Amino acid sequence: MKKIIKKTLVSFMIFLFSLAPISPQVLWNFSQAEDTISLSGDYENDLVISDRLTVIKKGATLNIKNGADIIFTERNSQLSVEGNLIIEGTKINPSIVKGSSEQGGFAISVKTGADVYIKDAQIIKGGYSLALVNGLANKVLASARTYHGAVDVWGGKTNIEYTTFEDNQSAVIAEHISDPNYSLKVNYSKFIDNDFDVEALNGEDFTNNYWDNFQNDKDVCNATKSVADCLPNSYGNFKINPWQED
Repeated sequence: MKKIIKKTLVSFMIFLFSLAPISPQVLWNFSQAEDTISLSGDYENDLVISDRLTVIKKGATLNIKNGADIIFTERNSQLSVEGNLIIEGTKINPSIVKGSSEQGGFAISVKTGADVYIKDAQIIKGGYSLALVNGLANKVLASARTYHGAVDVWGGKTNIEYTTFEDNQSAVIAEHISDPNYSLKVNYSKFIDNDFDVEALNGEDFTNNYWDNFQNDKDVCNATKSVADCLPNSYGNFKINPWQED
């Protein structure tokens, strides 16, 4: 009986979505609402996240200290930040944020009103496509936005520095921004071996970074200093000059 009710509810929701315009964020939240847990506090030891949806609620703070790691064990997991997230490693012992080697794929989803600070970290095997999520409802709803960054920005304030993004499906995605207090800065960081580096559309600050997928024709790049002419593995309108050569 429960299975019948669940199938009927999914069919009804899909029918409603076909009749009314639904924002991509609503679709994203609906598709991830299977398992939810709240999280806050200070962590000096590794934090293992095994739930599909973990939320740092508004007013709460999750503080990853002294080089502790965050490990996502579930495929296509989301750490939804509505409050405050601090990840602070050290140069000798950087904090590692990664998907499991078997499953892969996670998103630190920064919401309106959130505040995120990441320093001296390595972000590895993040980002994913909702089209890969199992289940009828997820496949139908994924058409709104099929990709998500390891750092997936919808609003809020995000400041990242001295951090390496490596082997991610998508490193940083920032679109559908409606937060009037939105800001995104990624500086003194490295983008290495990602399938896709950055999509950002609102003049965000990505200066003083190293990009391994840099334009070979440096004359054109130096003339315009634009994303389109310098970063073939990125898209949008964000600041990249000056950048690091190594």
